[in-house]
Amino acid sequence: MGPPQGTRLRLRMAVNYWEPQFPIFLIGDKLLVIAYKSHDPTTLLSTSSGGGVPLWWRDIPADYSLPLFQGSTKLPLNEADRTLGRLGSDRHDLESFKKDIQEFLAMSPAQRELSVLKELWLIQSTPPESGDSAQSRRYRLALQLSRPSSVQEYISILAVFETGQPEQQDVRLSD
Repeated sequence: MGPPQGTRLRLRMAVNYWEPQFPIFLIGDKLLVIAYKSHDPTTLLSTSSGGGVPLWWRDIPADYSLPLFQGSTKLPLNEADRTLGRLGSDRHDLESFKKDIQEFLAMSPAQRELSVLKELWLIQSTPPESGDSAQSRRYRLALQLSRPSSVQEYISILAVFETGQPEQQDVRLSD
């Protein structure tokens, strides 16, 4: 996975207007990077009140692009920041993280899409207090969204919820 050791890469990273504007890496530093082969799928609009950052205005060619302040972590993992949370993972070691990625990439495109959708609505370990109806509705929706076996079924559950009929516990599509 990734280019061979010693390959020189140009990475596009987000500018932090309030400094440090760019992360500093020294020769010999090792990073684990998850990046896009082209520009990351975001639109960056500056809402800062200060003057512009000149490099922000330029279109400097890059081999890979990182999402805003995400997608990289220094190696080895230090004790204070053991999780790979900056990479979207709750894993604490590289081997289990690599295994997760390989399993994800082995899925069909439809399975990968469903997997990503299900991650968006993870179920809390315990149901909310009975007095909070909004939390209760959210919990029931999360429970329903953990069950679908296809993207179409997942979207159908969201559509039914949006129409104001969240009480239907088992939304099924007819074959």
